[in-house]
Amino acid sequence: MKKAFILVNTGSPAELSAAACKTFLREFLSDPDVVPAPFFVRYPLARVIASKRAEAYLANLKKISRGGVPRLVEACAGLARKIAAMTGTETFAAHRYGAFPVAEAIRAARDSGARDFRFLPMFPQSASSTTFSVKREVFAHRREGEVFRFHENYFDDGAYISALAALFGRFGDRSLPTLASFHSVPVSQDGKTGYSAQCRKTAGLLASAAGLADVSVVWQSQMGGPLKWLGPSASAEIGRLSASGVDGVNVVCPGFACDCTETLVEIAEGLKGEFLSRGGRVFNYVPCLNDSPEHAAALAGIFERMK
Repeated sequence: MKKAFILVNTGSPAELSAAACKTFLREFLSDPDVVPAPFFVRYPLARVIASKRAEAYLANLKKISRGGVPRLVEACAGLARKIAAMTGTETFAAHRYGAFPVAEAIRAARDSGARDFRFLPMFPQSASSTTFSVKREVFAHRREGEVFRFHENYFDDGAYISALAALFGRFGDRSLPTLASFHSVPVSQDGKTGYSAQCRKTAGLLASAAGLADVSVVWQSQMGGPLKWLGPSASAEIGRLSASGVDGVNVVCPGFACDCTETLVEIAEGLKGEFLSRGGRVFNYVPCLNDSPEHAAALAGIFERMK
């Protein structure tokens, strides 16, 4: 039975336009796994937020695009090519929202003759707003006679941790405090997957592999509102370090497989600016694994081991 590998990331607007960004944000925020509220609340709210944020989101996307292609889309496509070359198995880079959605990737794999589909959501730690959403979408398209294999997380995978440690060795400074910034989720959702425990495990394993005394876990992208979110925030921790006289820091984002607005704009630009404005001198942002050969090899190994 011919197999196909399908990577799934959050995605990106179909094009760099305000209209496409609005559609993307509306689709994302309408997902019940992302905003766990009744449809009559969730959908109007998604429309309002998408309309308000589309222009700002477009401006941020343009900052991190190359030749009109968002960095995340470019990196995911590069990973798919590398994994295909390593394994000899056709590999597709799909997105949960926006351009080249999951349904399209499955259709392309079917057209190539595949009947054994292996899906890997590119979220090392499982969260209901990412992993569960992807899983629900994937299995909605399964047909009788097809095999769907789904790998839920790889937060403690040895090759993934080794790749993170090697990258830290290139961009980090072991003499400075290190923050591992993960995407925050509402505390009420955390227990469904053990997300925060997985994040802390990744940080601990990274510290051991990279020879660090400690890696502090912080959280970014809290949306606010009436819900309580995982903390402390990356911003609050930067403030605490600055106030204590620390003038240098490393920041790594091991919950993001590929760089995107949340890492390059929110952290490498925004958090860095905040730290320097408070008197900091050195801010080392350790990039995501992106489409590095080490990352491709780690994910290829996960695909090959799926049962």
